[in-house]
Amino acid sequence: MSAQFSFHHLGLVVEDLDRAVGFYTDVLGMTRDGRTEWTVIEGEPLGIDAAEVELRWEFLKLGAVRLELHEFRNLPATSARRATQDPGLGHLALAVTDMDEAVAALVAGGVDFFSPVNLLTDSPGQEGDRWVYCRDPFGLTIELYETASPARRAAVAA
Repeated sequence: MSAQFSFHHLGLVVEDLDRAVGFYTDVLGMTRDGRTEWTVIEGEPLGIDAAEVELRWEFLKLGAVRLELHEFRNLPATSARRATQDPGLGHLALAVTDMDEAVAALVAGGVDFFSPVNLLTDSPGQEGDRWVYCRDPFGLTIELYETASPARRAAVAA
């Protein structure tokens, strides 16, 4: 393959841009990286069956990764929330250095978790790593992932 690709950003559609920006900055620690207020553009280039759509968006950063949040106005949306196993974006995975602290911060931010924190014991190279899934207030599944310390990795692998 001759084309060269690199990651630019991940786009998410949210119901309320201001609320979403607050969650992603206040609870997850992302930083703001540019906002466009309400504008009207053609729907076709976005894959939307409408002559024009009204939307606004904001870019956020977490390390080298950029997240773009879109809010559309006056467009119908499906009522069903996407399930983790549905084709498309399965989840957004965030590395954490202290799982217990991260879970506590998200619980305080109103996030519900699918289960308690899980410990990997039989995944080669990941022994001792911990993970947990939750859903943000806008329906996106988020995984928190904590890489094991060398001591914990050795203890679990033994």
